[in-house]
Formats: sequence, C-alpha cells, structure tokens
Amino acid sequence: MIIFLTYRGYPSVSNFSFEIDFIALGLLLGFLLIAFQAKKYFSHFNPPYFFYSNVSDLKTDIKMGRSKWSSFPEKLNLLAFFFFSLAFIDPHLLIDRKPSFSQTSSEPPKEGIAIYLVLDQSGSMQQKISTKYIPIEKIQLLKNVTKKFISQRPSDLIGVVTFARVPNVLAPLTLDHETLQKNLDQLQVVKSKEEDGTAIGYAIYKTAHIMAATRYFSSNLKNNIKAPYDIKSAAMIVVTDGMQDPSILDKGNRFRTIELDEAAEYAKSQNIHLYIINIDPQFASDQYAPHRRQLKRITNLTGGKFYLINDGGDLEEIYSEINKLEKGVIQTNKPKITIPPERWSFYPFFIALGLLCFFIATVLNLTLLRKVP
Repeated sequence: MIIFLTYRGYPSVSNFSFEIDFIALGLLLGFLLIAFQAKKYFSHFNPPYFFYSNVSDLKTDIKMGRSKWSSFPEKLNLLAFFFFSLAFIDPHLLIDRKPSFSQTSSEPPKEGIAIYLVLDQSGSMQQKISTKYIPIEKIQLLKNVTKKFISQRPSDLIGVVTFARVPNVLAPLTLDHETLQKNLDQLQVVKSKEEDGTAIGYAIYKTAHIMAATRYFSSNLKNNIKAPYDIKSAAMIVVTDGMQDPSILDKGNRFRTIELDEAAEYAKSQNIHLYIINIDPQFASDQYAPHRRQLKRITNLTGGKFYLINDGGDLEEIYSEINKLEKGVIQTNKPKITIPPERWSFYPFFIALGLLCFFIATVLNLTLLRKVP
C-alpha cells in the first residue's frame, strides 16, 4: 500500500489518506498488456460474415434506430470492465482519528502540581534577542519555549497569567494543555502606553491569591465530596525582561504598586515556590546588581530560584531545570491506546456499478438490440 494523498483535518481527525492496492494494479496492467497482445495476434481471424446485395429489407430496422444503438451494449460491457478494474485495485480512505483525553489513558490524572506561568507582555517584549540561529522577538521566544514546557507536564494543572501594567488570567489552571497552548498563541505585547508597565509584584501577589483560592475551594467542596484533583504542591514561574516598574498612573494604588518582598512573603505563606526568569542579557550589567540580589532573595525565600539568560537558547535549559526541580507525580495509567484507522472502501460501489452496466447490456442484447447470426 502506498499513500499518495494526505489531508490534515479537524481536531477530531488527525489526518486521512487515500490508498490503492498497487499489487492488484500491477496484476491488472499485466493482464491488460497480455490481452492487448493477444488481440493483435488474433486480429487476422475474422468472424464469419456474408454480403447483402440489397439492404432494402432492413429499412424497418433502420427506421427504428436499432442499428444506430447496436454498439451500445458493447460500450456498456467496456464500462462494466472499467468499474470492475477499479474495484480490483481496492481504492479506499484510511482515517486516523485523534484519541480523546479519555482514550489516551485509563483515567485522567488525579494528583500533581499546580503551576502558573506568569508571562510579561509589556512593550519591551517586542524587542529582538539573539539566538543560536536568528534574532527573534522576546515574546515569540517566550511562547515557543513555554509551549514545549507545557507539553512535558501532562499530569499537572497549568495556567497562564499575563501582565504588564496589570495581570490578567489568559487561561486558568487546567489539564487541557492542548487548548492552553492555543490560548498561548494569542499572547501579544500591549499596544498602548496606558496598558504598559512591569508590575511584577502585583502579578505575583494576584496569581498567589488565585492559586490559594483554587486550593481552598478544591479542599472544601460541599457535602464533603472529594476533589477530583489533589494539588500536591504549587509553583509560579515568572518570565520577564525587566524589573519591578509599575505604571506611574498607579502611583498610590496599594496593590498595583505592591513591593516584591511583600508579594513573595504572601507566596511563601501559601507554600508556592517562586521562580523568576529574566530574559534580557543586559540585566547582567553592574547597574542592575541590586535588582538581581533582590530577585534572588525573594525566590530563595519561597524555595524557588532566580535565573538570568545570556542568549535565547538558555530559556529552554532553564525550563528543563525547573522541570527537574518541580517533579510531577508519576502516573501509573495504562499506555496510550492507539486507535486503528477507520477504513472506507469504495470497491462495493464500483462492483455495483459494473454489475448494473453488465445487466443492462445483457438485457439489451437479448431484447431490443438482439443480433441475428
């Protein structure tokens, strides 16, 4: 079998392919070649015939138009042979259906780590950063590597919070990581100055509150119902290219200008590990040394870590290290179920069409278009 047409379809269908049996096709072509050679060899043997000196006796036949259609049964027989040939090579579609979440394992994960990715979308994230290959916008680098990190945590609840002047929940904690990655594709930098800023403290504080609320409601369900998912631990990964810099428009606002130390203290009180990654290589210069010390202090306070990248390739390595530090729960579910492709064969239709043509040709030869030897 050889696939020669493939189409990427809807989410429920991974792909489908059109196939034929090439062994049968080879046999068919061989038969046709032998038949053609045999016809050439026996072409000099003509069937018996005799001459008429006068065709006036055939006027009635001509008037009825039967002589005009005398070759029609032969054409129908050829068409029947064509349909039978198509059926012989077995044309069919193979449809690979993407298994649903319930089909990929014996049961969905019941416990793991809750991780919120807190991602900077301030205007400076539109600047380009050097990588091993080509320069890339910080926001695009962030999306590419973060999506890979998400794919490596199938059993963990993961959510995404974006921030500039204020934090916003792009996606709440979920096990539907496919939808989460689609939402991540929509992440863009803020467009207006009124929305811009780098309120890291406010983002950490608000995200910690969201995680605390999630834990509370999952552990205090009505009628003492057990939560469907047990959060074993929690972590927050903040990715930014700057330092704490709230918008000047929020001066005097208690929460929007909350300091990093206070936000980290609250995260610690909720047993949330805080990881902060700065993706701007310029942040390694001496002028930012006090800010680096502060970020190291608050992350160490919560049991997390501060990272600073030198080029775009470091971000993936940092994510890998965090992946090892925040060890998820090993699932004991059954291996992924592979669903055999669904087969749609067309040969029954071609056989039916061939039989229909053959039947009509036979009836015409025996009735309206019957030939007298």
